[in-house]
Amino acid sequence: MKNLELKTLYGFEFVKAGVFYLAETPWKIQSRGWEIRASLELVSEKFRKADETVYLVYSDDDLVYVGEYT
Repeated sequence: MKNLELKTLYGFEFVKAGVFYLAETPWKIQSRGWEIRASLELVSEKFRKADETVYLVYSDDDLVYVGEYT
């Protein structure tokens, strides 16, 4: 994985693993009755193996959300 895009926030470096987008067809989680249109296009499929992730959501250059997934 070469040429990964990095972001620095409060002295920590984060690698851009993908881009969120709204899917035309929602994911359906029948056990919960949910339909979710948010989807993620990964830069590399290797990121699927990550045990923990922190995600930063930007609108243009403005940070609007920070989340964690374990």
